[in-house]
Amino acid sequence: QLVPHRTSDLNPIRMEELVENILKTMAKEIAERGIQVDKKITESLPPVLADEFGLYQVVKQLVTNAMLAMSKGGRLTLEASAKEGGLNLAVTDTGEGIAAKDLEHVFEPFFKVSYMGEKSELEMAACLGIIQSFGGAITVTSPGPTQGATFTISFPV
Repeated sequence: QLVPHRTSDLNPIRMEELVENILKTMAKEIAERGIQVDKKITESLPPVLADEFGLYQVVKQLVTNAMLAMSKGGRLTLEASAKEGGLNLAVTDTGEGIAAKDLEHVFEPFFKVSYMGEKSELEMAACLGIIQSFGGAITVTSPGPTQGATFTISFPV
């Protein structure tokens, strides 16, 4: 569960280090679920200006949601790329996906989705607030049920 965002000074955060720390923390759960991880983040990317505590929670929540969506294994891809004036981090899973009718509600408070009998409060409304607090944005795409989903966080640098 997300802890409410603390307002603090924004600091430069290296995305590859943040993602690596999260994956190390969650390695046992990821392995137990039979999930393969594909990390596409280079060290040459510029740091993002963010609250490390909040950003860690958001990315960890995205990885947790992806794991819940892949109860029978799958592939989790974390890909960071530079864009003009910023950086994107995409978290993609090959899990249950999100129905088109639900996509517009993902960032609403208390929106819930059921993955293979497991209830997950996506906590995306809180994640959206945290990302917006340091000038970022978050979006979601999904081809539909059983086709996975991608959450993309966009950061100014």
